[in-house]
Amino acid sequence: MTDTQHINPEDLTLHAMRLLSAEEAAAVQAHLAECSECRAEFAVALDDLSIVAMSVELATPSPAARERFTQQVTREKRTVTAPVTAVSANEQKVVPMIAPKQGTSGKLLPWLGWAVAAGVTLSAASLYRERVQLQTTISDQSAQLQSQTAQMATLSADASKARAIMDALTDSSAMRVTLNTTPAAKALPQGRATYLADKGTLIFTANNLAPLPSAKTYELWLIPANGTAPIAAGTFHPDGRGYASVVMPQLPVGVQAKAFGVTVEAEGGATSPTLPIILVGA
Repeated sequence: MTDTQHINPEDLTLHAMRLLSAEEAAAVQAHLAECSECRAEFAVALDDLSIVAMSVELATPSPAARERFTQQVTREKRTVTAPVTAVSANEQKVVPMIAPKQGTSGKLLPWLGWAVAAGVTLSAASLYRERVQLQTTISDQSAQLQSQTAQMATLSADASKARAIMDALTDSSAMRVTLNTTPAAKALPQGRATYLADKGTLIFTANNLAPLPSAKTYELWLIPANGTAPIAAGTFHPDGRGYASVVMPQLPVGVQAKAFGVTVEAEGGATSPTLPIILVGA
């Protein structure tokens, strides 16, 4: 066989895909045993085929589909007889060649198998991108929904608290107490408490309070009418103008109040009042 007689690249691709007939495959294999250039071309076809096989899941065609595909390829192929240099002049080898289409030259890309594989690869990549985008969208919408739910819960709690404050301020049955210094002093700090025993709602405001050291705090006390121990109703610090407030502290419901008082305690508050009581109101 001369150097110009080689196997068509399409035949090498079909041989790599095992789509040649047994007779054609034997002829190609015999030629590959003698031709290094065709062996290199065949190795490239095998590498390309292995890359496609690892990229997508390709189902094995049925025997009937394989037969139809082989027949279609055979109709577009032609067989040429090439003399081979051997001891006997009568010996010849048949090398399958695919007739190139008019107007083309050089190597032809393997058409059907590679087109199908490329199409499946692009489709799989597109579906994967769409799935990632969908998951991202769902995650973003879920985060937005959680944020909106939290905001709605906060607004609901604020609205409930606002209604309770309004009820306490407008309820004619609310206990209203003014707390003054004892004994009277020049600064005249003063406090006002509005209290609904049946709801446990307490609103306290104070003004003209003196500033305290950093380790001290004011604490408000509810003194029950039944003579039990005073109940801590919250600690507070006045602002720069001496104003402070305690709004709706956690108090037991139904405790009737005899009086309210304010003491100075260590930071963090106390479990029982520390004398003297600087503001008191009954």
